[in-house]
Amino acid sequence: SIWYICARECLHAEDSFKRLVTKCRCIGGQDRAARLCAAATSPAQAALLHALGAEVRGGGTNGAEALSSAEAQDRQEVLAAIEHDFGGCERHRRQRRRLDALFGWDERVARVEEEVQAAQVEQLKLFQQMGLPVPPGIRLGKPSMASSAPPLLTEEYVRRTQHRSESCKSVGVAESVAHAGGLAAVPAGAVPTVEIEQEG
Repeated sequence: SIWYICARECLHAEDSFKRLVTKCRCIGGQDRAARLCAAATSPAQAALLHALGAEVRGGGTNGAEALSSAEAQDRQEVLAAIEHDFGGCERHRRQRRRLDALFGWDERVARVEEEVQAAQVEQLKLFQQMGLPVPPGIRLGKPSMASSAPPLLTEEYVRRTQHRSESCKSVGVAESVAHAGGLAAVPAGAVPTVEIEQEG
């Protein structure tokens, strides 16, 4: 199989960056170092990606020009840190901090989580307006550094919970369920965070 990936997008996250520089290769006779450099958005990124993209074979370097001793050393240290998942020693952790500063991994994660949480709060407000209970596993609370986006409140769930809400109203418990979710406690204009509790 042949997978086509966007190198620039891969630079935005730690895991995809590791796959890009250790597992991906170019086809059609393209120069790997040149293609990685094209994804860079700064000279510092381009310099590092050039070193990481050089294809070393049999003690030589396949590319337009050989790496300098400093570039070769930098390449070796970064790849060693990636191999150990940026753990094991301070040298590897230092490389992780350097790459984070260069590519903005943690900043991007925080920004995406804020956007997801804000969207989730808007969905919860919609549920409040519809008189529906809070979806299972979702509660208002402190922010968490989740590795994946929380599940969306789908149309199917809306229909299911709306039916449940109508059933509850027939026995007079819908208001207590909605109040237990804490939605009524959200002050106007406030943007609380949302935590997702994974079941199992």
